[in-house]
Amino acid sequence: MTAYTKTVMKLRLTTLIVLLLLAAVSGAQGLPQSNFSSLFNLKTVEGKTLTANKYFNQGATILAFFTSWSKTCQQEINFLSELNKEYGTKGLKIMAVSYDRKIEDLNKFINENKIVFDVLHDKKLTTLKDFQVMIIPALFVIDETGKVLSLHVDFDDNVVKAVNSEIKKLLAPGGVIHNAAQ
Repeated sequence: MTAYTKTVMKLRLTTLIVLLLLAAVSGAQGLPQSNFSSLFNLKTVEGKTLTANKYFNQGATILAFFTSWSKTCQQEINFLSELNKEYGTKGLKIMAVSYDRKIEDLNKFINENKIVFDVLHDKKLTTLKDFQVMIIPALFVIDETGKVLSLHVDFDDNVVKAVNSEIKKLLAPGGVIHNAAQ
């Protein structure tokens, strides 16, 4: 294979990746509020039904999709626990949706990791379609009006930096949320 052919192939691959990422982000940005209704048909692992008022019209919300057996999902959930400790009393709400098949495995993971934010169990995978989740972990940052501000797929240091920055901006005096309320 010539150097020119390799360069063309790399360019095509890069273009494809960029287009896929743009499609994922533009799809997330355009999620209507009505898509959130499927979340409130699910029960938490404790059997509670959640209400939209708990998550919207009060502050920033992180909505995460995960499984307990995935290493990157485990890392993301631990990161969310740290965010919850730091910002939970400042207006951040976290809701996680698990695709674990067995509730027992999920409960074990929650107990071992001392997760205190709400975890919903979606054994039937109903939210996959509603939120167009194709890769897990997937994490949505949502403002107080229910508008999806960003979508992060997979988990690494770049996600940590981006989400930290977004949450700080949303919760800061004069931040996006505070400006929207004025």
